[in-house]
This record gives sequence, C-alpha cells and structure tokens, in this order.
Amino acid sequence: MSVVINGDTGISGVNGSAGNPAIKGGDADTGIHFGTDTAAITTGGTDKVSIDSSGDATFSGTVKTSKVENANTSNGGVEIDTAGHVQVDGVQMPGSGARGFKNLIINSLMRQTQRGVNHYEKTGSDYYLDRWNVHVFTMGAAIYNVERVNDAPPGFYHSQRISVHTADASPDANHQMFLQQHIEGKNIQHLNFFTANPDNVTISFYVRSNRTGSYSAGLKLADNGSSFGSGDTRIYNFTYSISAANTWERKTFSLALDSATAHTRTLNNAMGMSLLFWLSAGTSRDGATPNVWTNNGNSATASDNLDLLTSTSNNWSITGVQIELGNKATEVEVLDTTTEQLLCRRYLQAVRSSRYMPHLIRGSNANSASTQFYPLPVPMRSTGSGVRQDIPNLRNFNGFNSAGSTTLSDTASYIASGDGTSYKFNFSDITNISNNELQVVANYSASHTFLIDAEIT
Repeated sequence: MSVVINGDTGISGVNGSAGNPAIKGGDADTGIHFGTDTAAITTGGTDKVSIDSSGDATFSGTVKTSKVENANTSNGGVEIDTAGHVQVDGVQMPGSGARGFKNLIINSLMRQTQRGVNHYEKTGSDYYLDRWNVHVFTMGAAIYNVERVNDAPPGFYHSQRISVHTADASPDANHQMFLQQHIEGKNIQHLNFFTANPDNVTISFYVRSNRTGSYSAGLKLADNGSSFGSGDTRIYNFTYSISAANTWERKTFSLALDSATAHTRTLNNAMGMSLLFWLSAGTSRDGATPNVWTNNGNSATASDNLDLLTSTSNNWSITGVQIELGNKATEVEVLDTTTEQLLCRRYLQAVRSSRYMPHLIRGSNANSASTQFYPLPVPMRSTGSGVRQDIPNLRNFNGFNSAGSTTLSDTASYIASGDGTSYKFNFSDITNISNNELQVVANYSASHTFLIDAEIT
C-alpha cells in the first residue's frame, strides 16, 4: 500500500497493526496504528490505549492521573494526591480501615444523654453526656457546668458545652481539668501499635470557645491493662488552635501510634485508648513534651488556654469528634439514633419505672422481697453497679391495687449486680408478703430512674 503525504490531509494510506504500527519511532512494535473508526497506541506489540468513534477510551494498564472530572465542569470529580488518597467531589475517602463504623468515638455528636441534658454546679469528676467523662483534681473554689446544647456547626445539631459557674482566679499548682472518652480495648483490636511499624490514626473534631489561641489535647494507650491515670499508660500530647472567637472550627491531627515494643496492648473490656481535651491545668501540670510518645505524667503540653476556670465568662464546646485509621480526616460518621443508643447502653443503661411501668417482685423472707431478674436489651461491658438517680415514692400494691398499698422508705430500694445481661432490684421493707408470693412495686406519684453503670474508670 502506498503512503500519501498531503499538506492538507496529512499522512494516509497505512493502518498498521499492534505488532507493526503505522507511525513509530526507532522501536518497530511501539507506536500508533489505525482501524475502522479507531486509533490505538501500542507498546511492545500490545495495544495499551484505544479510542473509538464515540470517544470511549479503553486502557489495558493502570491509569495514572491526579484528577478526573466532567468535561463541562472545573470542580468536583475524583482527585488523587501523590500518596494515593482519594477525594470524591471534594469529600475525603478513608485511606485505610473500615468504611462503616470507622469512628472509635461513641456519641461523637453528643446526642445521647441518659443521665440528663444539663448538669450544673459540679465540683468533682463524673460522667455526664453518654461516654464522656470530665476529670478534675484540686478544683479549689471553681465550679463548672456541663450542658448538651443546640448549638453546632452546619450539618450537626448538638454539642457539649463546658462553662464556669464559679471562677477560681488562683488555681492550685496541681490543678487538672479535662474532658475525655475511654475507648474499650475490644474496639481497637484492629489497630497495630507497640510494634515497629504502627498504624496511623487521625483525630478530628469541631470546637468553639470565647477564647482564641492554642489548646492542649492528648491520646493515651493502655499498657497491659494500665488505667488512664497510670504512669505505665503511654500518651501523645499535642496542641490545636482556635483562630476566631465564638466560631465553629474543624481541627484535624494525624499521628503514628506508639512504636515502642516493650509494651502490651490492652484488648479486653478495659480501657485500651483514651482521648482527652485539656481545659485547665496548674503550673505543675503544664510541662509535657508535645508530639512524642512518652509515659503518662498527668500533665498537659503548654498552651495559651489552660485556665478556663479563672473566669465565669469562659466556655468551650465540642462536637463531631472522630478517631479513624489512616492519616486523612474524612467526613464525620453519622450513625442512626438507634444504633448509637445501643452502643451507649453497653456502658450505661437507665431503667425507668412509674405507676404504669411497675416491678414485679417475689417474696423471699419476712419483710423483704426481690424482683425477678430484669433482662437488659444490650449486654453490658461488665457487671457494673447500680445508682438511683432520683428518690422514688415507691409503694407495693398488695393484691395488685392501690387500696392495700404500703409506702416504702426512701432507702428501701437498691440494685444488686447481675451478670451484665440482667439485674435485680432488692427491697428491704416490703410487708405483708409471704415467701415466693408475687406483688407489684411501682412509683405511685411519678417516674423514677435507676442507672446501671458499666463505664470505664
């Protein structure tokens, strides 16, 4: 076949093939060849890219590009950075680990409040919103409030706000105050740490405060069952900054988990990991070295804002907290409410009763009785303990009616531990009940609540 070279139509007359391209350089089987309404690029005698008349391209190898988008737009699409991390329409995809249940934090969005929404005039350490613990030490005259408020960044509804009820202008040198969540060891079994090549994790959260500047935070790893305050626990202290007052800002921080091999991961139902946010620290509690794994010293990294409790004007709020595998922050995982409630009830269950939700009890001996075991909808982390949240006006309804009821004393009822799947209530002053006789005990005037607590301490 002859080859025609024309100044207007170019080169024509030879189609070639994969093994003998029509257009080639010094390599006989690498170049371009043609077919009916197709053109193909071949290397080493094998087609790598072909394009047909409809514009469809077929690739036989890996397509390497930094971005793919629609021809009619200049934003969105799929973008890949030099490390291979992918964004779809501007949303970061997980770089590793699970795509669902990726967040190690429970109650990230501050929606679950079995203990109540508002907690005012507090001076000690305690759990308030589900799974979140406020730890304090040597508070002096300071008194604080914890609230679940309807103030959050776009796409969210609730946040946890800590504010100052009574200030202490001169806190003790050993004073400590931080918000923390302990993560059960069973929930971090997929993470590699205390090994020479540990996993990376990324911490992200939304925060706002009336005060700008740097703040202190930390991530802890338990060593062979060590507690959150133990010197054997490992900690990575870091800082973040708030740029604008009273404005929601998202913060992200990536780090490699601990590579020290002399320690042992805690993978049972005790604390395996803990995330903490410092709010106040005395002068003897603010010298921790940042950005390095070390033994826990119950100290914060130096920052601008370690004195929240020195003014009643101060407040700090947080929501959308996430810890995930990988070194990229992805969108905050939003679970359906039912799933989130079930996760929280592994650690705390509020058992409520009223005259419409009574307890059925069985007489065991003279002047005392105990309920049948109460089955729990979610098996708890441990056997736990029972705490009565409010004082009920309990009565036993003899003969299943109020006519023969007897008011029980305020101290009559308490919870006896079960096996983590069920609990029973004991009453010490039931009268007119025989051994193995069944009666009904109910709160005659209002509802009451028992909290079954299996939180990590």
